[in-house]
Amino acid sequence: MSAWRPPRPLLTLVGPTGSGKSDLAIHLAQRFGGEIVNCDSMQLYCGFDIGTAKTPPAGRAGIPHHLFDVLSPQESYSAGEYARAAREIVREISGRGKLPVIVGGCASYQAGLHLMRTGAAGVLVGVGPGHACTTRGVLGIEIGRAHV
Repeated sequence: MSAWRPPRPLLTLVGPTGSGKSDLAIHLAQRFGGEIVNCDSMQLYCGFDIGTAKTPPAGRAGIPHHLFDVLSPQESYSAGEYARAAREIVREISGRGKLPVIVGGCASYQAGLHLMRTGAAGVLVGVGPGHACTTRGVLGIEIGRAHV
């Protein structure tokens, strides 16, 4: 009989474009040893930078970012394809002992990713207007309670 292992943590930041998700994700990844996984359907595409508020490579503070700029504008990509790719990346990040920080506002991608069975214990945080948690509240309260 194998010993029980605690679930691996997983952090998800959701909210509208321009709400501060990316800056918060970088801060949390630095603080907790994380890597960022895109969950925005448009940030998958090369060249879709301005309208998506994509953090440029120079602004990523040396934090690994996954699933950014992986498709050409002519390619299509389904939520199922995203979930399979993200699932593998989350497993790889967790396998390195790092915290996967999922960032984006694409509801169908979020749903596909969180329905997967990764063995992760997750924290879902809304960022921006209309969400119960603000960036300040997340850093001081929610993250602490999640024991990330």
